[in-house]
Amino acid sequence: MKAFVRCLALCGLLGFAGCGGDGLPKPSSVQAPTPVDSTTAIKNMINDIATSGELGSGSESLKAELEKLKATDAAKANALLSELSSIEKMSEPDQIKAAAKKMAAKL
Repeated sequence: MKAFVRCLALCGLLGFAGCGGDGLPKPSSVQAPTPVDSTTAIKNMINDIATSGELGSGSESLKAELEKLKATDAAKANALLSELSSIEKMSEPDQIKAAAKKMAAKL
């Protein structure tokens, strides 16, 4: 029994030997990500469509970005919205890819 108590006491002391506040990592400063402008975001979305050949739910995000673009370049935004509307009617991935590449070239 004495040996058990001594062993337990020794384990307890060894367990606390490594505990110390000196080895804690210091917090580092975190920089906010660089904001992406609307045109870059639109081009990235269109390139994703051109790569995958699938429009999916990303068309709503793309429409929202194109609506934002209207504030600075209404003619370009309207032309791209018209192209997006025609892409939404397509079902073949190869057609979608080709139309999206053509659309990206306009940016």
